[in-house]
Amino acid sequence: MSPKKYSLYIMLLAMMAAGMASCKKSKMKSFDEPTMVHFYKDLANYFRDSSVFSFAIFSPDHLYDTVKLPIRIAGNAADKDRQVKLQAVADSSNAIAGTDYAFGNAIVHAGRFLDTVYLIVKRTPEMKTQEKRLLLEIVASNDLQPGVYNSPVGSGNNVYSGASVRMLVKINDFLTKPGNWDNMLVYFFGDYSQRKYKFIIEKTGRAQFPVGGGPNDISYGEISAIQIFLRQALLDYNKEHGDMIDENGGIVTF
Repeated sequence: MSPKKYSLYIMLLAMMAAGMASCKKSKMKSFDEPTMVHFYKDLANYFRDSSVFSFAIFSPDHLYDTVKLPIRIAGNAADKDRQVKLQAVADSSNAIAGTDYAFGNAIVHAGRFLDTVYLIVKRTPEMKTQEKRLLLEIVASNDLQPGVYNSPVGSGNNVYSGASVRMLVKINDFLTKPGNWDNMLVYFFGDYSQRKYKFIIEKTGRAQFPVGGGPNDISYGEISAIQIFLRQALLDYNKEHGDMIDENGGIVTF
């Protein structure tokens, strides 16, 4: 091999080695990027920034309950459970830790991209007249970093979910219009009234109807079945009592 060809050969080997090293470094960098976590908001509710829990639908001896909040990671699933760390944003919350709420399990389980964190809410006499507000924020833990503050996932007409590291939880002991009524439930239940909402709770035994693709949501088929059930229940009521009239003087319909 001539010196010229030998030099060219060595140069090519060096370039190949550099390229392989660069590729390896790039892959290592991608692998080492921290996994982030955020509150998950599905397509039907990607602009939702709060969750409401009311003790008003329960008997007086119902003093505790659990609020389920869906979360999602941005990154790779892991072969171990990973801790999610939550804190209250003090200047935007009036709920008192230990009195009004306590943190439950906050874990992304092994192999999952979607999971649920749990907030224990506690009934107090003050909630009869004052709504307690708790602004939750995901902060860095030993396993996960916080994701984006508030953003749709996707763009234009291709938005398919939403993300935020903050979520407001409202806790009270009086009937409250569900946060997704005007943009979702209105298509199944019609215009809101407290009398209608009370009837829905009495017949279904539930006060929240999260519709979409989240881990705790009900499907469109299920909400359609509930609509049919409520229409029949209202017909039965009207046969016995006459038209149901709401607090505004209107006839309740579904």
